[in-house]
Amino acid sequence: MGVDGVRYHFALVLNKDRILYESLSAFPKGREQVWYERSWDDEDEDYTWEPARPTDYRRDANRVKYTRTNALYLSTAVKFNDEQLRPIYLWFKERICMLRLNADFPPLSPSFTARQLMQDPNKRAQITRLLQHADLGILSAKASEHQFQEGDLPSDMPDELIKQLIDKKHIKVSLGHRGAKGREYALEWEDESSGTQKFFALTGPWLDILENGYIAGLDEIESSMHPLMVHALLRLVFSQSTNPKGAQLIFTTHNPLLLDTGLIRRDQVWFADKDDEGATYLYPLTDYRPRKRESLVRGYMAGRYGAVPFIPTGLMGEAETNQNLPILKR
Repeated sequence: MGVDGVRYHFALVLNKDRILYESLSAFPKGREQVWYERSWDDEDEDYTWEPARPTDYRRDANRVKYTRTNALYLSTAVKFNDEQLRPIYLWFKERICMLRLNADFPPLSPSFTARQLMQDPNKRAQITRLLQHADLGILSAKASEHQFQEGDLPSDMPDELIKQLIDKKHIKVSLGHRGAKGREYALEWEDESSGTQKFFALTGPWLDILENGYIAGLDEIESSMHPLMVHALLRLVFSQSTNPKGAQLIFTTHNPLLLDTGLIRRDQVWFADKDDEGATYLYPLTDYRPRKRESLVRGYMAGRYGAVPFIPTGLMGEAETNQNLPILKR
């Protein structure tokens, strides 16, 4: 990470019980300064701290004392007014965000995008342009706030729930679609497809990530979206003109087609696999040194890089292996 022109390296290892390792180093003018390092010792059931005699960053004994085994020293120290560590802490707090694209309950909310439509004319134009270019047949997007009236709600609804709904403003989204002879018609939000709902809900946060240079984590980026739509969104991130502040994505996917798009560098690809005990581990594509013109999709589907289900027989007992897949016979 870079904070105020200085590069920092933060490392963390943990399990469900405690922090096993945590360290922070600074690199002013390219020279490493180890600010702190804590390592869990199973025999002593306590942490060892390095450097023994710190000079570039002085640990406070009370901050060390009050750092719980399941808490970061970084956040604990800032809580106790450590001003030297505060800029690094704020970098994590303000620059990193998570998007839950694959969640069905609660789903990715359209509220953020809808508020941008209502409040920011520039964002409204950008969101509308994204929706129009996504080949969803959308011509326009509108959002408005409204409040339920008591007569709008079922008579048998509990009074407490009625009160909550009446007291709260609700956002209504309406997307205009291209119909016969180019005529525009509106669909209610609940009538839109899951893919359209997720794409709309994603456009606002996506533009916000690009505008602010955030680092965003996304699980199953292709969820309910066509691979070409995902490709178009990724192009916005990989283009200097649309991503001038260097926003970054850390995402998972089950779609191997993204390997051969030419957007993602080979040193940016990591695979997740499980060992014999069911533990997940990560390893980079570069471990396999694929040839320059090698199709990564075919190599992956053939099991060349691992991280694929091994099914020696079909799910119903018929003879089948990955090698018999049509994509590998072309």
